[in-house]
Amino acid sequence: MRSARGWLTLSSEIEKQVIESVLKKNEVFYSLGLSKAHFQTTQHRQVYAVIADMLDRRLEVNIATLNAEAPSLSPSRLAEYDPVTAANVGYYANQLKERKRKRDLNAVLKDLLHQSESGGDTSSIIDDGTAQMLGVNTNAVNRLVKVKTLVHPMLERLESQGKHGEQEGIVTEYYELDEMLGGLRAGELMILAARPSIGKTTFAINIAANMARAGKSVGFFSLEMTEADIMLRLVASEGRIGHQVLRSALFTPADFLSISIASERIYEWDLWLDDTPRIMFSDLRNKARMLKTYGVEILFVDYLTLIKYGDSRVPRPERVGELSAELKALAAELEIPIVALSQVNREGEGQKPTLAHLRQSGEIEENADIVVFLHRANREIEDTEVIVAKHRNGPAGTCNLYMNLIYLKFEDAVKR
Repeated sequence: MRSARGWLTLSSEIEKQVIESVLKKNEVFYSLGLSKAHFQTTQHRQVYAVIADMLDRRLEVNIATLNAEAPSLSPSRLAEYDPVTAANVGYYANQLKERKRKRDLNAVLKDLLHQSESGGDTSSIIDDGTAQMLGVNTNAVNRLVKVKTLVHPMLERLESQGKHGEQEGIVTEYYELDEMLGGLRAGELMILAARPSIGKTTFAINIAANMARAGKSVGFFSLEMTEADIMLRLVASEGRIGHQVLRSALFTPADFLSISIASERIYEWDLWLDDTPRIMFSDLRNKARMLKTYGVEILFVDYLTLIKYGDSRVPRPERVGELSAELKALAAELEIPIVALSQVNREGEGQKPTLAHLRQSGEIEENADIVVFLHRANREIEDTEVIVAKHRNGPAGTCNLYMNLIYLKFEDAVKR
């Protein structure tokens, strides 16, 4: 095991390599995502801070200009730097980031231990600690990049998408809807709303199943329906078996064969379910963070107003508005899309819903990137309008789906 002194010596050498690389080629500075906090050695930290300040003032940085701009830096110490090459600077920068993450993690763990020994509330300590550790893991400093470093990756991504006909977001597998939305993108909050019994839960389960079938890792929080109920719906739609047949267990041997085949397919999906009723938002957030570490790429929440959040003395619309903002922040934090279901208020009964019909709070609309309504003339009609009422990054519009009421499965109307 490397001693603390040896570890610090190695860090100092890596820090020196990074500074020499920037002195050799100033422009690499903008792609490193480093700050002086990444440097443990006092001298290297001071030098890097001066370099950052000079580049911010659009000055060329080399040994001579450092001597001129920072007389406090010892010339003999500056002479130790030998800027021969900028090769491998990205590797060295990543090494410094990893070392800083370890230091930050140790600090978080010490703080949590202190809070625990001081008799703090366990749930609050876990919530705070999870947020801090995820912050250590995401390393926000690294998100600061100069736009020119993003140009070539963007072109390569667009070229690849053009060649393969891919959309940037995670697609729902509903053709017309995907054409409008371009898939669901990281950091987006989508609100899926409808009056009761129109099929919003069914639609959400269908989309989650489509994504899981396509190889995506999906998380689904169900605050109203049990895991057993969701599994029956998945088997019904995947195996095209009557949902009521499954519920009443009146299936034939041929039906059971279809059930078995559908179950085998579902078994392979990377789909996570949680049916905690009336879950507290802090618990949902921690579970979402855990799912992110498992590789989950999108989350569904069914539904928004069943989440316990805030002080019950605060008016419900205000709390729901704040909750939608928290979900949007969680989507950004985890860098995945979140689909949250919501109800349409009674004024929307029997008519096409609009943004004004979102139940409880107008802030839901403000915080959402996408708002989608489902509408049917009545609950027994299978033809369904999917209304994209808000799309922050693209067009709004309407498409049509067919809801098979027997299998509880939405299908593209054109493919029916």
